[in-house]
Amino acid sequence: MEIYLFNVVLFLALIFVINIINIINIENFILLYVINWVFISLNVSLIFGYYISIISLFVPILFCLVFISPFYIVRFFLNDNIRSVSYSTVYNNKILSKYITVINIIGIVGIMSQINQFGFGLSISEIAIMTSEARYANENVNKIQILANGFIFALFFIYGFMGVEIKNHKKGLFLSILIILMISIVTSSKAALIMCIAFYITGLILINVFSKSIINLKHKIKLIIYFLLSLIIILLVSIIIQIFRYGTNLDISTIIYNSDKIFIYAFGQFSAFGVWFDNNINYIDNITYGNGLFTGIYSLIFGHQRVAGYYDTFTYIAVDKYTNVFTLSRFIIQDFTMLGAFLFLFFCGFISSIIKFFFSRYVNFLIIYFSVLLVEVIFGFSTSILSYNVVLFSFLIIYVFFINSIKVSKDLN
Repeated sequence: MEIYLFNVVLFLALIFVINIINIINIENFILLYVINWVFISLNVSLIFGYYISIISLFVPILFCLVFISPFYIVRFFLNDNIRSVSYSTVYNNKILSKYITVINIIGIVGIMSQINQFGFGLSISEIAIMTSEARYANENVNKIQILANGFIFALFFIYGFMGVEIKNHKKGLFLSILIILMISIVTSSKAALIMCIAFYITGLILINVFSKSIINLKHKIKLIIYFLLSLIIILLVSIIIQIFRYGTNLDISTIIYNSDKIFIYAFGQFSAFGVWFDNNINYIDNITYGNGLFTGIYSLIFGHQRVAGYYDTFTYIAVDKYTNVFTLSRFIIQDFTMLGAFLFLFFCGFISSIIKFFFSRYVNFLIIYFSVLLVEVIFGFSTSILSYNVVLFSFLIIYVFFINSIKVSKDLN
């Protein structure tokens, strides 16, 4: 009964937030996204019978509210002139076209390198299966292909940031989509595809944040429709990837059975976090002080391995369904404890709000900082993007893009 009551409350909260949001900004998007993802994940868990933890349902929303509260507090003490800062954007399409071409070529090289690793004489399905087996055995990781992914992620951020300007680069966008789909198939992984979507959404959100875009009812309806269509498209593409991963000679029943893994991949970690939370929240005594959240950086500087239990054990969310617990919520709690998580998030939110409202003239820095923040939030129900050095490398590429091809400045008008 409590679960269904909470579901109703979540739905009403979504309606309320959608209704009051009339302008896109960082904190509004984060709040809407988190409530929406918890609502969808809860209902998927109800439909498929995954484990549901009443208390852990509140955790991502509470974390979100703690993080965004400094934005509203700081804004309350600011005057209208600071609040109303907007920016104008000028694109150098000639340089952008060159960048897009170069990165698409890099993406193709990455695909060829991945195929060459196992042999050009094999079918795509055979390569996908062998890549999957090698990845889970933690061997034969193709560094060229991974490096190429970093460039592709950055490119999709740029596509999002272009807004309507993307019409001048349709051919490059079409080729980039084909490349990332091919990468997903030959690597037998949906992660790169989802990461590209996260980067694209981040770019799209930021261009609207900087331009102070107004959202009316028509725009809200279109956004909801696009969101639902995107979920359907991702589901269909994921099914195709699963087909290649488990072999092309499959009957319909096997394909449908394996398609359940897609929902576990997308929403199962929310349920797995509930299992972990209920079983461990009172026994966290081995605090990792950021090694979970910043695993990639820790591994580079200190040579640390990934924290045990994050990647090498499975959590059962149903009788015969299991996944890992990568979620951002777990990382933060494991690193700082529950109380420490609230303090850490409030501090991060305070710093972010100060950067947003008082560093408005350092535009490139703002873009990179908030692109990292938004991608982290978007991917947070899966994992922390700060755990992957190739993703951090993508933000360096984004910075280079902006220095040379996109000029964002305060709109003095």
